[in-house]
Amino acid sequence: MVDKTPSLLTWKFITRILQHFEEGVVILDPEGEITVINSAARSLLKLEKLTSIKNVNDLPKELQEIWENRYRHNNTKRFLHNFDVEVNIVPGFGDGVAMIMKKRSSDLLHGQEKLINRELQAILDSSFDGIFITDGKGITLRVNEKCEIFYGISRDQLIGRHVKELEKEGVFSPSATAMAIEKRKNISVVQTTANGRNLLVQANIIWDENGEIYRVICSSKDITELSHLKNRFSQNHPLINDSQLSLDENGNTNGSLVAKSPVMKKLLNFASRVAQTESTVLLLGETGVGKGEIARYIHKNSRRSNGPFLMVNCGAIPDTLMESEIFGYDGGAFTGANKQGKIGFMELADGGTLFLDEIGELPLSLQVKLLHVLQDGTFTRIGGREYIRTDVRIIAATNQNLEELVRIGKFRKDLYYRLNVIPITIPPLRERPEDVIPLLISYLERTIEKNGRSKEFSRDVLSLLSKYNWPGNIRELQNFVEWMYVAAEDDVIDISCLPPAIYDRFRFNSNESPIVINRIIPLKEALQFVEQELIKKAQSVTTSTYQIAELLKVNQSTVVRKLNKIKSPDKEITLNRISNFSNNAN
Repeated sequence: MVDKTPSLLTWKFITRILQHFEEGVVILDPEGEITVINSAARSLLKLEKLTSIKNVNDLPKELQEIWENRYRHNNTKRFLHNFDVEVNIVPGFGDGVAMIMKKRSSDLLHGQEKLINRELQAILDSSFDGIFITDGKGITLRVNEKCEIFYGISRDQLIGRHVKELEKEGVFSPSATAMAIEKRKNISVVQTTANGRNLLVQANIIWDENGEIYRVICSSKDITELSHLKNRFSQNHPLINDSQLSLDENGNTNGSLVAKSPVMKKLLNFASRVAQTESTVLLLGETGVGKGEIARYIHKNSRRSNGPFLMVNCGAIPDTLMESEIFGYDGGAFTGANKQGKIGFMELADGGTLFLDEIGELPLSLQVKLLHVLQDGTFTRIGGREYIRTDVRIIAATNQNLEELVRIGKFRKDLYYRLNVIPITIPPLRERPEDVIPLLISYLERTIEKNGRSKEFSRDVLSLLSKYNWPGNIRELQNFVEWMYVAAEDDVIDISCLPPAIYDRFRFNSNESPIVINRIIPLKEALQFVEQELIKKAQSVTTSTYQIAELLKVNQSTVVRKLNKIKSPDKEITLNRISNFSNNAN
């Protein structure tokens, strides 16, 4: 007779019982070695063909991540989307862990599908571009909120309709989707909508495995403002080249206006309120923080949004030309002047916004004329006798200390107070680290769009760059992205693609010797101390023990063991001990 008392249930017997469980069971010891993996787990994880499964490295990547973060996941439930499996994580012996897994139920799958649909729609609705998706026949399947704005009708009036039908009704014309299906290739067209908008539409085809059109995805950008500006200038101001406009080709803001951090959200909220007024704005902040983007944001959210937005960099125009560029001149005003004269930015911006960047570089002689515009809304061209009235909002910006310029006599005090009505200081990127990764991704998307080849950042690169202090702010980040995109030979931008100087900074933290000896201590303790410091340093720039192992060129299990040793107070070599030894030696 078999004795069924708990004392006889040996580990080997328990293991045999677990092999008959319908749920998958995987048990790992504190070193990451697998002590149990039953047949159900092998089946769920598609590991039947493997004859030897010894440690965590033999398991799928999702389970390796659970193992790495087991302290955080203990007594929680995770989903393995690649296997359609849910996992309960149970603390094991010591630092070990047990993972109990089973196939997800149909109700759960339905719930997950609804959640994914909601998330997909939320992602589409967060886009600044219109997203219009049809099937391979041209039947509308999904649109985002921007499309409702662009076309002036609700998504319920769009979904289920054929694009030819919508085109016939004048909702938009031409239909980029219909053209793409007919020509069986990706196309780009300028589209006109029923409410008078001009859209730049890119239609991209998704093919199925049989070579048939499965979906057509159209992304559209509103270029109405740019079209109006071009028409305005071509009809009324032939002397001005379109290149002086600060809008890019698609009327975008170049993607640098990202606000995930609380400080930027608060700033944009304030800028939105400022946009509803006619007050003069002075933007302050370091070079490259995005002052131009904030100015554009204020303009687009103001009542002047249908008027021009012009940008003048006062530091980029020679002093001798600045007056004629900003205020214009009459014919024959000076030798070499155009006989027809020239209209300056102050007139061109009539009804809109004039952004004067680097205002601290404006010569004193022109500061008087600008002050006159701010006080009376009038000015005179060079050689002109009549005062010209202009309805323009001035937004100025500088990275200089204007109060100091006033003190040394390089900037007029009265103009300073006229400009400093609503000062807005834009924080540097290092003070809003939450914006770094969204900015990196945003600029990478723009680089992909420009160059055509899709690439993505590795998690390691995003982790490292999120810790960088960005002295050059957004402009430096933008250059980083372009460098890494070019440097990446395959589709993944990893650590090796970092600019050399930055790579060395992360790897060695400086060009100086990595070890500085201040005093003599026993060699054994010195080795232990250096080992601890190296692990801590690597830990500060990585997100997993595998990355630490890669940096230090050791096994991951070695890193885990040494980290556990560091956490143990009785084994830790502390600075105090070293200091005490040094004091005793002295």
